[in-house]
Amino acid sequence: MRFLLLALMTIVGAIATAGAETVPRTDREAIEAIVRDVIRKNPEIIIEALEANERRRVDEEATRTRALLIANREALHNDPNSEVAGNPKGDITVVEFFDYRCPYCRQAHNEVQTLLKRDGKVRLVLKELPILGPESTLASRAAIASRLQGKYLPFHNAMLETRTLGEAVIFRLAADIGIDVERLKSDMRRPEVDAIITANLKLAHALGINGTPAFAIGDKLLPGALPASKLVELVREAREACTTC
Repeated sequence: MRFLLLALMTIVGAIATAGAETVPRTDREAIEAIVRDVIRKNPEIIIEALEANERRRVDEEATRTRALLIANREALHNDPNSEVAGNPKGDITVVEFFDYRCPYCRQAHNEVQTLLKRDGKVRLVLKELPILGPESTLASRAAIASRLQGKYLPFHNAMLETRTLGEAVIFRLAADIGIDVERLKSDMRRPEVDAIITANLKLAHALGINGTPAFAIGDKLLPGALPASKLVELVREAREACTTC
């Protein structure tokens, strides 16, 4: 059946390459009749063709994704403006793009924490990606500015563990974990804070990320709130594929 499918594809491809208008009408009609008859008698050919096309599309997308991740590896893994959680010297880096107001990011946060508890060799790079409006941007600016007080991770966790975020809630959470709120507000106005967010948005755009959360693990880029079991599996695959780990 595969041979028959290839033969039909070769015939149709030859006609397309030559141009339908260059093939005599009687020949073209005869070929089309043969193709229709074969498909009528062997409808599974269509399924095989669709499956083959989907496999080719998936392979091409995986190749494109690998190339993008390699091209942007330095910005993904080693940006000094991105906070690192888990094991800073871990052998596998997981990069997470997130928005504090995204409900799926709150869900993913719990799964990521489970991953870090299960695997002490995971290095987690956190990428602020505020795409859900002004309050998302405000939260990200506050989180980035909190690094100057050494409070990023507890502040990050607190915001992702809070269902509703607004200006008052953000600054209350900051005060609760010991952040100097007045200094925080001043630091949030630093131009480098907005520059970090802009850089993350550009990186996400370059990678084709248009939603949160999104994860870059090994040679894979995956959207959505992945369960901890899936994250563990992806880390294991990345570790097995890594020749320098």
